[in-house]
Amino acid sequence: KSNAWEAENRDRKVIPTMGDYFIHRPFFSGGQLSISLTPLVMDCNYSEIKDAFAKSKAIRALAAKLIFITNDLFSYEKEKRIGDFHNLMILKIHHEHIKEDRAREEIMRFHRQTLMEFNKQAEVFRKSKSPTEQELLKQIEFKISGAASWSLYDTSRYHKLLNEEE
Repeated sequence: KSNAWEAENRDRKVIPTMGDYFIHRPFFSGGQLSISLTPLVMDCNYSEIKDAFAKSKAIRALAAKLIFITNDLFSYEKEKRIGDFHNLMILKIHHEHIKEDRAREEIMRFHRQTLMEFNKQAEVFRKSKSPTEQELLKQIEFKISGAASWSLYDTSRYHKLLNEEE
């Protein structure tokens, strides 16, 4: 549904509202998908992980949010250049009539708040006596760090951030 929403917006040149963007963004960034598939990379049967996975709903949502915020910060220049409004920086600048630096600062603050909430909830899993819950957290953290690493080093989309040629 969210992928279709993004595609329709692009085709019709619709600038999304901030509210709609926050609803749909975690689902078309790939972050939510990778987080949702976490049980597939764990060395156990789903029946062994289902309770821990259900317990992790809130932290998984925060993880997906961290992935899309980070991605939007990294992809801002590229998306600005091609006129894609599906980027938090671009939308803040457009809807709130603020400058790039202020938008970036506000998004960084939002990222820090989200990360603090993630870490607070992660502490519950770190202190858990359940090895499954601890492994689930580790896999979710791998997805967050992997998404940032992939964006910066494994694709040509953001090489300008690294002063490299595309």
